[in-house]
Amino acid sequence: MIWLTYVVSVALFAKGFAGYFLPLLNLPANAFSTALTEILLILFFTALNFFGSKAVGKAEFYLVLIKLVILLLFIAGGQNITDPT
Repeated sequence: MIWLTYVVSVALFAKGFAGYFLPLLNLPANAFSTALTEILLILFFTALNFFGSKAVGKAEFYLVLIKLVILLLFIAGGQNITDPT
């Protein structure tokens, strides 16, 4: 049952990612491009998994670093909006 849960969660992750990723790049979000993005994402993480836990750990580090940079950009942008000077 846990494997079925993993498959469903990966599918939902890929579906949600494609829904946000394509508009971010100003690409048409039709059925073909959405499915292609989902397939490429699943293949990427499957290939990453074959390289072992060390590669997954490095990839996770860089993904978290990117998220922190994005959050810092939002914080800096929010400071400029609320500062009346």
